Amino acid sequence: MHEPLNLLFFWRVDLTLEGKTYEDYQNAIRKFCSDNPELTIYLAGEISHPGISDLDFVVIDDFPVVSPEVENFLMGGNVIVMPRACMSRIGMIENFNLKLIQGQRTDFEKSNSEYFKFVEVLEWLPERILLLESLDTKSLSPQQILLYLKSADRSIKNVEKLTGKQFDRVSTDKLRGNFKVINLQQVLKDYIKSCESAWEEFASFCKVCEPSIVGSANISRYYQFDHERFPLLLSYLNYLSSEEGDLPSKLRERMSVDKSKCKFDQDFLQFIRKRFSLIGEVYDFHISKGSKSGMIKYGWFL
Repeated sequence: MHEPLNLLFFWRVDLTLEGKTYEDYQNAIRKFCSDNPELTIYLAGEISHPGISDLDFVVIDDFPVVSPEVENFLMGGNVIVMPRACMSRIGMIENFNLKLIQGQRTDFEKSNSEYFKFVEVLEWLPERILLLESLDTKSLSPQQILLYLKSADRSIKNVEKLTGKQFDRVSTDKLRGNFKVINLQQVLKDYIKSCESAWEEFASFCKVCEPSIVGSANISRYYQFDHERFPLLLSYLNYLSSEEGDLPSKLRERMSVDKSKCKFDQDFLQFIRKRFSLIGEVYDFHISKGSKSGMIKYGWFL
């Protein structure tokens, strides 16, 4: 078994794929596969903008070798490692577009729950807002900023699909085609405002929880908030932290809640309990391997 991959997330101005062609990406994919011939490997997402897009891999059961040639294409991120026992249910955790590029194909279970759409926004949009607010644009390459904006845009689109409302912002396709002549610092500020507007609309639209909570969460260096900023999210995380298991216990250590009398939709609770239990299985797998990175969700707790 390979040693656990430890690509800690860091921000550097030299993380850039500028000038890389589609063939360069294909070479990096082939290199990753040849370095890990016994692993089942999926590619998550598409190479929509060579020179800006990063590569996202999902591998099964073991930790891969990542050469310097491939590492640059990860843009500071991690390869996701999933235990085989959980892989068929990955769609309950994250909505990936997966393409098998090596190994044994998995028969995926479809997650048809309407509540997944709410969880996507709950777990992503506030975290993206706080991340964007924490960015120091002087220490980042334009490509990194564009990747973060694309991620934020995805969350805004999820709110638009749920609520039917539209939120003004420059399209990420336009940004990627003109990033050298656009003031990305101003665009970043505008995106934060759009994200905040989308969150306010979602919080009003979402009826799966009536938050009544006092407290705060300190999840990571930038992922910190209290009940005044994101009461709905705090209520959600507080409920998850009350479940049994090592992952809920770790989450509980990052929570400080003085009072909570939230009302939840019971079917929603059933869904998030099942989903968080699955994420807990993935967490237990990583802990058993001594991993410090590569979790699909809640990797802060490794």
